[in-house]
Amino acid sequence: MDALLAPSDPTLPSQRARFVCTQKWDGGDFLLYARRQGRMRTVPVKLRQYLPPTAPGVPGDAKAGVVATEADDEFTEHIHPTPHAEQEAFLQTWLYFGLLAEFFGLNKNENGDRLVDDETAQAELDALYREYVEEYDEGGVSKKYITIGPMVRATKAPLTIVARLRLSGPGIEKRIRYLHRCLKFSCFLLNTATHSPFDPAIKTSIAALGELLSTAFATAATLKRIPDANVTFSFAWADRFLEDGSDLERQMVAHGWCPSEVAKIRAVHQGLGTRHYLSLMRKGGPPHDHRQCSHEGCGAFQIDAAKYQPAHARNGCTCALTSVDVPCVLRILHDTPSFPVLRVRVTSPSVGTADAVEMDVEEHKKGVPYVAISHVWADGMGNPFANSLPVCQIAKVARLVSDLETATRKVEPDDDNSSTYRLWIDPLLCPMEAEGKNISLQRISDVYRNAAHVLVLDASLMHYLANKLPPEELLLRIFSSSAWMRRLWTLQEGALAQSLYFQFADRAVTPNEPLEALYRKGLLDSRYMRLWQDIAIEQIHLRGWFQNVGGPLSLISLQRTLHFRTVSNPADEPLCIATLLGLDQTKVVAISDAQERMACVWGLIASKLGGGVPARILFSSDATLDVPGWRWVPRSLLGASHAAKESMMDVNHRIMRFRSWRETHREAKPGIEIPSKSSDNSMGVPTPWGLRVRMGGFILSSSPLLPDLPLHPWENVAGAREDMVLAKHMPSGRWLRLMDFYRLEKNRKWAANERREYDRHTNNPLCQLIDSGRQALLCDTSLQEGNHHQSLMVQLKDGWHQPNGTGLRRTLRAHRERVLILDWATPAQTTVAEGLQQLAETVAKDEATTHLLQSMDSMPVQEEGKEALDRVKALMKTAMAEKWKTDAAFVEAVRDTRGPGMEHLMWAEIQMRFSHNITCHDVPESQVWLVD
Repeated sequence: MDALLAPSDPTLPSQRARFVCTQKWDGGDFLLYARRQGRMRTVPVKLRQYLPPTAPGVPGDAKAGVVATEADDEFTEHIHPTPHAEQEAFLQTWLYFGLLAEFFGLNKNENGDRLVDDETAQAELDALYREYVEEYDEGGVSKKYITIGPMVRATKAPLTIVARLRLSGPGIEKRIRYLHRCLKFSCFLLNTATHSPFDPAIKTSIAALGELLSTAFATAATLKRIPDANVTFSFAWADRFLEDGSDLERQMVAHGWCPSEVAKIRAVHQGLGTRHYLSLMRKGGPPHDHRQCSHEGCGAFQIDAAKYQPAHARNGCTCALTSVDVPCVLRILHDTPSFPVLRVRVTSPSVGTADAVEMDVEEHKKGVPYVAISHVWADGMGNPFANSLPVCQIAKVARLVSDLETATRKVEPDDDNSSTYRLWIDPLLCPMEAEGKNISLQRISDVYRNAAHVLVLDASLMHYLANKLPPEELLLRIFSSSAWMRRLWTLQEGALAQSLYFQFADRAVTPNEPLEALYRKGLLDSRYMRLWQDIAIEQIHLRGWFQNVGGPLSLISLQRTLHFRTVSNPADEPLCIATLLGLDQTKVVAISDAQERMACVWGLIASKLGGGVPARILFSSDATLDVPGWRWVPRSLLGASHAAKESMMDVNHRIMRFRSWRETHREAKPGIEIPSKSSDNSMGVPTPWGLRVRMGGFILSSSPLLPDLPLHPWENVAGAREDMVLAKHMPSGRWLRLMDFYRLEKNRKWAANERREYDRHTNNPLCQLIDSGRQALLCDTSLQEGNHHQSLMVQLKDGWHQPNGTGLRRTLRAHRERVLILDWATPAQTTVAEGLQQLAETVAKDEATTHLLQSMDSMPVQEEGKEALDRVKALMKTAMAEKWKTDAAFVEAVRDTRGPGMEHLMWAEIQMRFSHNITCHDVPESQVWLVD
């Protein structure tokens, strides 16, 4: 597939997209093609806002050739999928050849006019099928495939697109906005109108064309070659490429990739071209066992200090360990404000004999350059027991530092030996002794910040010759494939560096040079520009830390960057966070307990942000600290930490904790009008009793269906399934839907038996909490129609939930319980809810329910108890069957919300939804909470 780049030595052959069109593109209005073809059933209702306003059942403009019918206008693709071969042909014609024709200016507009004359348009439309289709003989059979060659291997096509764009004259900005609309619609349709049998190569080829055109226009607008027209050509063309659990992901894992590396590629690289390139890139360096790794993080580089052994620089070497002068290291740390560095001399007594090294410990003096080494301990260059390393390793590092000095430094004739590069490396210069180690950790930021260069040693990079790699592969190996990019300590080491170099087999490389080379390639070929954009973003997230410290965006960047990194000692995470956010490290280092350290860090963060932290931090399903007053703080920001086990929060959910609901929805829906609200409500203030926030929400309460009934009179009549809880909003009479965030996310991957086992084991946890009578829901905004909102269920502390005579107390104290998703029931869902409630009241009044409760009281034998349960079950089935016959609106609403075939199943929802009544009342937005 020439629309996407691939490494020179790919692990798999690149896919080719079959040419499957059964008819040629007709040259009509691009957005109205489905209507012209009588195929509106494939266009989701939400996407029809992008189409010209032609009413169903009314012929469109004769020039546009629109033919539509009422029946065809219904979206039925999700219920009755189009046969995949038919859908492939239809979308390839529309979204590939139709899109090409639109950008070449060959299509009619909504008025039936073209940018070129009809003869030229027809000739060029015919040419598309000659130039963008290749034919091959495969075993005597002629087969046709899509190609994008004319677009990327010659300048004619891009120049033609620009020339046709300029034919718009004064309307050029309107034309750009229309092309933007076509791309946006195509991207959304491609990601929603295709189903599993759809050929992935065909889909990828369409997405690749869309990305190529999007990137080219974005670049041209950035360089002021065309007007920007107030639009951004940024679309999710890679949305369904390299999906979780896909064959492509399994193939990458089989070729040595860690599952968490693949998950990171999905999360941070938005370019289809970038994901495609990486999916075929071969892993280098020592093999690692990733069988125990997860999507959240890699365990292959975790260190077991008890079993760790320093490695030698070459196989078969048996040289001894050499130690530094530890008393001298401690003296410098204790008696000076500086830190130690090493002057290393390497000698080879004779040819074929082992190296010898001499190391002098010196106090770092201003003006004396040194190189700080950043490395992954799993590669073997550490020592948890003593400040020593094998001689061969020290000699190797010293030579690499000398090579870097030769490559980067201009030595003046009068320079003496005192100014040659010194060396700093942690296993030699970070003491084992506790007090000295604490001082060293406090000064670690000075070590990396003041180094002439930071040199990264990563075995996976040193496997390759930099001079043999194109700039894009070299950069992707650094930012998307190296173990160094996955460890926590290395993040701050790279972020602090004035000058950062990565060691390859032949030389050390700074990312700036290949980034510039890749950008120049991108100016000639937009496929490379898409790679450059993704890599440049990663460079910024690594190197831009100390340009914008202190604002809310720092927490967003922090979470994004930390999610896919790992650390062997949990107590190190707060230290690294303190460094990255510019906090007072001395206060953090003085605390040894990991949880207490994290609480200290969040106190410092609050101080740096003016006394508060984003209040949405409460909406977290991660494990939190077990420190009184700080139980709202996530125990870790690392996706693979022990505290994150069973968390349902991917990197995007975690980032949302540090953004307000308004910011998120303004990005997603630029036109949405959201009521203004005091900015104070978006921040929470740490107190000894918990996080003080100002939020609205709901107070929940339960009551029996009849005064003489218990809350759950029909226990065991039907199975447990708490996929949703319905609460009646008493002020409005509307229904509020409550869904447990954990169950909702897990259900995406559960098998049916796993879901049933969870429901059986947990036994309706939301309902149990609500029935306690002290539950409330916190929401950081008023619920908007048609939107899902995160909410936190809290349990009000004894004595704090009683009204004070004029409403709720001014301050309410509460404990965190669970994260929920809330939304208002739609009209159809409301019809179902009210119908079920009526049926529940009918069953509650029947003698079958009375008999069941009496049976419980009298402790009958098993047969009598079963008979009582069966009577209630039969009553529910009969009542539902009667309603099904007599209430057409209820039946239609069930079909709209549950799907067809529910006639004999809906009776069970009487017990599941309405064994009792759950109601809720508003809590004003001015309410103050102390949440712990």
